[in-house]
Amino acid sequence: MKVRLDIKQLQIGHYVHLPLSWGKHPFLLNAFKIKTNEQLAIIKQLGLNSVTINALKSDVFDSPVDTEEAANVIAAETESELAPIASQALDEMWSKKQEGRQQLAAIEERIHRSKEAFANTLNDVQEIFELDKSNQSPTISNALAIVSFIYKNISSESGSAIHLMNDSVGYSRLHYHSLNVSLLSVLICQAKGFTPKQCQLVAFSGLYHDIGKTQLPLSLLSTPEPTEASEIKRLHSHLDKSLQISAKIPKFPEAALKLIGQHHERNDGSGYPKGLRKDEIHQLSRILILANAYDNLCNGIESKSCPHDALTYLYNKCRDQHDVQDIMALIRVVGVYPPGTLVELSDQQIGVVVSTNQENRLSPFILVYDQNVPRDQAAIINIGEFGLSINKVLNDRELTLDQYHYLNPSSQSTYFIDVE
Repeated sequence: MKVRLDIKQLQIGHYVHLPLSWGKHPFLLNAFKIKTNEQLAIIKQLGLNSVTINALKSDVFDSPVDTEEAANVIAAETESELAPIASQALDEMWSKKQEGRQQLAAIEERIHRSKEAFANTLNDVQEIFELDKSNQSPTISNALAIVSFIYKNISSESGSAIHLMNDSVGYSRLHYHSLNVSLLSVLICQAKGFTPKQCQLVAFSGLYHDIGKTQLPLSLLSTPEPTEASEIKRLHSHLDKSLQISAKIPKFPEAALKLIGQHHERNDGSGYPKGLRKDEIHQLSRILILANAYDNLCNGIESKSCPHDALTYLYNKCRDQHDVQDIMALIRVVGVYPPGTLVELSDQQIGVVVSTNQENRLSPFILVYDQNVPRDQAAIINIGEFGLSINKVLNDRELTLDQYHYLNPSSQSTYFIDVE
């Protein structure tokens, strides 16, 4: 519940919405809870006669000062006591805001570079799947170039930050899925300390693991969960088709064929085509299997889990099917709150995770919703630096229409890495 309040009645504990553009005040956010006398004094020096507060988010339980005389006395006392330190604090806040803006600009530039690289890479992935080009024979050169580019840009020391990508018009789910699986597989391998050769092998296999689906009708691929035995058998046939197509490509690695052939097996023997158990499944295949399962949960045909819920499901419900250590490596890669997760913060603001934070996986970079700030000027913040934490994960159905369009949750949870 928002209430208009005379500036003299403002107190510590009020959750305030400043009626100023972001550049006209020294605070890092337009809406926040007042926690110190310094913040209170600075707000009262902004030349405002009144402000809007959110009573439900405020921790002020005393009735507001209801006489002008009493309000003037409190205001005078506050200003006289805090004027000297408020002036110093104001300079420090403007300086910190400038530093913060520069940091945010650097983050935004990294995301922009990543999106450009993602679009180019997705175009290369599309070419891999164009098997009907009559004027040329299929080669593995594009795939090798993609794998080399991805691996070159992964940090061997701290892992690579990953960013949420927007939907790209003109590409099928198969293109997104193949790139996602390839990227996640190599990042999990890197997090587990596999050799460069092993990392690049699993990334290469990820690009081709579902290429057989190009030989199946779109109507079948668009079916959420086939129930007829004949449909299930036909869908499962994509695995053999992937092997057949790949084996015909000159110089296709034999080791990659093995990984592709096992990407639907499960540690508990419930997978296909052979019902292999853990010790019979190649360790790199197990990573490919996990990356494939995670992306299918996030980007299912009909039902889509938010990335955080997909991780929770894998950890709580699927430890018989996947190695726990592989699941933990995936969590290290994408964070506890992966990009694409809608969240409510500890101060009740809402936002969407746009990038992981290599230094603190519990403190990702979040684009914050603010109805008073244009979408193209929306703040991307490291919540840890603001003393904030994630209160809970939200479903997109919990958003208002304005919040939904502002945060623009992607229909695909698609990621890409930092690039040089």
